[in-house]
Amino acid sequence: MLCDLHTHLLPGVDDGAADLSESLRLLSQEEACGVDTVVLTPHFKPQVQNSEDFFARRAAAFETLREGYSGPIEFRLGAEVLYSKYLANMERIGDFCIEGTDYLLLEMPYHAQFDEKTVRSVLRLFDEHGIRPILAHVERYDAVLRDVSILERFREGGCLFQVNAATVTRKGFFAGRFLKRLVKEGYLDLLGSDCHDPEHRKAEIAPAINRLRELFGEQIVREILGATEMVLSNQRW
Repeated sequence: MLCDLHTHLLPGVDDGAADLSESLRLLSQEEACGVDTVVLTPHFKPQVQNSEDFFARRAAAFETLREGYSGPIEFRLGAEVLYSKYLANMERIGDFCIEGTDYLLLEMPYHAQFDEKTVRSVLRLFDEHGIRPILAHVERYDAVLRDVSILERFREGGCLFQVNAATVTRKGFFAGRFLKRLVKEGYLDLLGSDCHDPEHRKAEIAPAINRLRELFGEQIVREILGATEMVLSNQRW
C-alpha cells in the first residue's frame, strides 16, 4: 500500500490544482508512482476562512473530482490546517482530520517560535479532543532548521512528523545533512508529496521512497509505510 498523505489536487479550492484538468494530471503522476490512496488536504486558514464555507467548497470540489476521475486511486478527505492558538476552541475541529481517523495535518507558520506556549496549545488538540497532530513539512520551519531537537516536545506529546518528498530527493550538502539528522533523530515519520501542480510541485512520492532506501536502507521505508498504515487505520502511535 502506498499513500500520499499530503496533497493539494482538489480542483479550485486553494493554491493547488487550478481545475479538473490539473487534478487529473496530478493523479496520473500518483498512479505512475504506484500510489493507491490519496489524502486530499486543501489549505484551511482559520484566521481568514470560515469553517462551514470551507467544508462546502471542499465537498463541491470533491464531487467534481469524483465525476471526472475513473481511475483506481481511493480518496480520503482531510485538510492542512494552519496553526492558531485557538484551534482547540474551534467548533467541528475533528471534521478537519483525515477521514476515518483522529489525525490532523497541521501546518505551522514558517517563522513560528516553537516555544512552550506554542507546544502546549498544539497538544491541547489531543488533551481536549483526542486529536493527534501531524506536523506538516517539518523541514521548512526556521526554528527546526536552526535546531531540529526543538521537535522533541511535540514528539513527547504524541505528534507525528511529515516530510515532503521533494526534500528527500533534493541534492546538495545541506539538504543531505539535514535529512540525515531528521532520520537519525527519528523526526521523519511520514512522507507526502505536497503536490500543487503537475509542472513545478509534482505528485512524485516514489522517487523519495527510492532515495530513502538508497541512503538509509529498507528499514526506514518499512517504518514510514507502517506509520502511514497506522494513521489510515486510526491506530495510536
